[in-house]
Amino acid sequence: MTTLARWQQGFADAVFGGALIPGLKERPIPAAVATSIYRNNAYSNLSDTLRNIYTAVEKLVGAAFFAQTARAYVERTPSQSGNLNDYGESFADTLATLPALAELPYLADMARLEWCCHRAYGAPEAATETPWPDEWAPILFRLHPAAHLMRSPYPLKAIWDLCAGEGGDHDISLDAGPCHLLIHRIETEVVLVPLAPTVYDF
Repeated sequence: MTTLARWQQGFADAVFGGALIPGLKERPIPAAVATSIYRNNAYSNLSDTLRNIYTAVEKLVGAAFFAQTARAYVERTPSQSGNLNDYGESFADTLATLPALAELPYLADMARLEWCCHRAYGAPEAATETPWPDEWAPILFRLHPAAHLMRSPYPLKAIWDLCAGEGGDHDISLDAGPCHLLIHRIETEVVLVPLAPTVYDF
């Protein structure tokens, strides 16, 4: 490991582990204060990233609860990438373990849906491949990089529409049946397309 790599690892360990950032000078700002500033900035940036991705989840649980949950997630889950768009994939799994959310059994699936939307929005365009007319078999079908399939035992599309202000004021029954969705991007807009179970399975 190079000297730079060791310093970067020590910096990350300090920010997320509670130690002082190595090599900081005491003047004009004490090392403890400087470390605290870096730590708060890092936590705030990652928390804001979660809030920007999981907008429906925040509406369902409220801003204060979401902020508290996001902060706890950030403290336990340091970023493993220099790209903020890669952060937060396991947030749904964390939500599924919180006793305070037991009365919202669909919430983890809503978070998984929002992660699919997030990935669809930022996905690259599909690469153009040259067909092989003399070797058609086997033909493989693959989803576009900006397309995802998801199913849930809960009516996620109806809950999604309600959070977006498009669902009216009617009640939503969690026993309405499963939801099968295609999430994909059209130009710069991510859309949710309900699918019949047989089409989804295909």
